[in-house]
Parts: sequence; C-alpha cells; structure tokens
Amino acid sequence: MKVKFLVKAYLEGLMPIDEALRPAQFQGLRLGKFVVKPTLPELATNFPIWYLAETEFEYEYKAEGIPISFEPAEQKINVLITALRLFKNGYVGAFPVVIEARYENLETPIRITKGISCMRKPASLAYGISQSETEKLEQFATNAMPILDKINSLREPAFLFFNRGVCSEGMGDHEMALVDFMSSLESALLSDSRELAHTLCERAAVLDALVGKRPAEEYERCKDLYDTRSKIIHGSGAGRWQGLASYKYSEAEGMARLALRVLLGYLSVKPSMEAAKEGLIDDIKKVIFGEADSLPRHAVAFVKAP
Repeated sequence: MKVKFLVKAYLEGLMPIDEALRPAQFQGLRLGKFVVKPTLPELATNFPIWYLAETEFEYEYKAEGIPISFEPAEQKINVLITALRLFKNGYVGAFPVVIEARYENLETPIRITKGISCMRKPASLAYGISQSETEKLEQFATNAMPILDKINSLREPAFLFFNRGVCSEGMGDHEMALVDFMSSLESALLSDSRELAHTLCERAAVLDALVGKRPAEEYERCKDLYDTRSKIIHGSGAGRWQGLASYKYSEAEGMARLALRVLLGYLSVKPSMEAAKEGLIDDIKKVIFGEADSLPRHAVAFVKAP
C-alpha cells in the first residue's frame, strides 16, 4: 500500500535577524527535503509563525489493508526540528503541523493537525538566524537529517531526552531542562551503570576537548551539573529543588548537543545506533587510556562542520 504524505509545518521561534532574511526579502531555505519559506512575504516583519516548512514524499506500507498511521510523516517533522535544535541553541518548534495522507485506494485524503510546541517565552528564546548562517544550516541539515531519519530519532532516548530538554527550557522549567539534557548526555555516552558520574564526565571531557576546552575543567563542570541533577531528582519536600538549575541548564544543553553531534559522525559510518554508540565509547576509552591521541576524523564531522 503506497501513501503520499504532504507535510506543512509552521516553524515556531524562527527569527531571522538580518534584513535580508525578513519576509519581504527572504527567498527561502532548503533543509533536507523541506523547503522553508515565509507565508506572507509582502509583510516586512519577522514574526516567526510566518515561516512555513513543506515536504512531500511517498511511503509504502508492507501490511495488508489500509493502515491509518501518520508516523512516517511525524518522523519527518521530528527530524527537521531535531536537526535545527542540534545546529545551535535557541528554541524552535512546529505549530501547527498539517499532515495529509493520500492512499492509492482512497479517493479522499486523510488529514490531521498537530504540533511540536512548548514555547512560553518567545522573546528570550527565539531561534535567531543570520544571513551568514543560512548556508551552514542548509549544509548541516542536508547531512544530518538522513542520519536522524535512518535511526528514527523520534524513539532514540539520547535524542528524545534532548528534545524534551529544549521543551522544558521553552516552558521556563530550567530544573527539568537540566535533568533532560544530562539524561541525553548519559544516554549518548554510557552503556552501564558503574560509577556513573565519574565515567560520564570523564568521557564528556574528552569530547569537550574537541572544541578547544580544557578537559580537567570540563570534567569538574560536568560533575557539578551531574550533582545538581541528582539533587533535583533525589530531593524531597515541595520546592526544595527549585532554583538549583539557575543558568546551569544551558551548560548541560551545550554538553548534550556536542555529544549528539559527535554521535552523528559515528552514525554516518556505523549501521545502527548501538554500533555507533559502542564505537564512540571505545574510541573515548582509547584516548583516556593513552592508546590514541585523539578521536577519529568522523567524530568531528558534525562538530566542526559545516
């Protein structure tokens, strides 16, 4: 059974910061299979709801009958939003999302409307894009989105926790944002439960060195973030954990984003999430134990690119 999906998603939070990208002048972006354009180009304003991402694709179901499922289309929009969030910080969501499914044996298409929305403070969290960033964003999305689609990032814990963290941040819940981002980091870099904090932060410090940071300092910073996470999770009494995250959640977000971008590099050369994670952890161990001077080239493919 073949189905043709049409997906339209209004990008919530997208905020061009150059005059050349305002709706009156903006000619659009190509992010993977999505084309992003302003919906009211004649109005010279930067209100984010006016930026529309569209794509159309065919999907073949193997099962008999007419399966009423929009998951393939939901996965496409999730991949787009995840790629945007991994490219840089700042809130971006999609609301509303209109999905239309045209089945080959049905005359009338089936349509649903939903959203990936959790922004409560748009002014402070806008996803600002400058003219100089557009080409880099297009290149990053072109390379990252097929990988995210391959592993079904809608269901992978490392990416799922990261997206939850962005949503918690968008809703102003900094404590839960920190917990989600540290859970994302943990899912990306740990494979067992032995000496969690030490092992996690030792591995995170190796990755932070890729972007010129001092491993010893990053190890201590990570330990502080993990300690804050533990206080939030294991604290008792109403409100005892509130305020602990303060501005630390953004540091946790940066660590998680870096780990996931390194993981994308491994996913580009490995057949599965499990193989990519195993390869990353093995290579980090080699650096820690002095068996290698640095991580392999594919580890930085999405860190220093585009």
